[in-house]
Amino acid sequence: MIVVIDEFLDYDVAYLYYDRIVSWRRLHHGEVSIKSSRPHLSLNLAGQELPQGRDPHMDELRVKMMNKVVEVVGILDTDLLQLQRFHTNMHVVGNGDLKKHTDGTIATAVLMLGDVGKEAGFLYNKDGRDNLIEFKNSRLIIFDEGDLEHVGVPITSNEKGPRVTVALKFYANI
Repeated sequence: MIVVIDEFLDYDVAYLYYDRIVSWRRLHHGEVSIKSSRPHLSLNLAGQELPQGRDPHMDELRVKMMNKVVEVVGILDTDLLQLQRFHTNMHVVGNGDLKKHTDGTIATAVLMLGDVGKEAGFLYNKDGRDNLIEFKNSRLIIFDEGDLEHVGVPITSNEKGPRVTVALKFYANI
């Protein structure tokens, strides 16, 4: 199941998160988990990579996203969910590629932030076909298929700033 929720956050609130994450640009590092030949930039939002430790605004966002995942996926026993990763990805022109990967999770949520244009987005393969969900500020994508091949499509222009997503990845707590 793939669910797309537009206007997950108020437009202005989404931009506040976007500006906050972009301001941490120097803290982002090359992501290696997808073994991309052109890595994008990633930052763990759980707190250990931020100079001030945990950020209360990011904690609020994490809780809001977690609650929506629980609602959409229909997991009644939240003790079965283990948050494995809460991070942001930032793409500028020249980093990131279209190498799809799988998460192996029981649920993943991806929040798009910023207004970088429709050429960027979320590309996934379903039933042997590639599908694109266009990038839109405050769009939340939730899927509960751990074997879903997907990738964030990089931007083709830096004119509107970097492409930013926030992701939550849940594994079974058994």
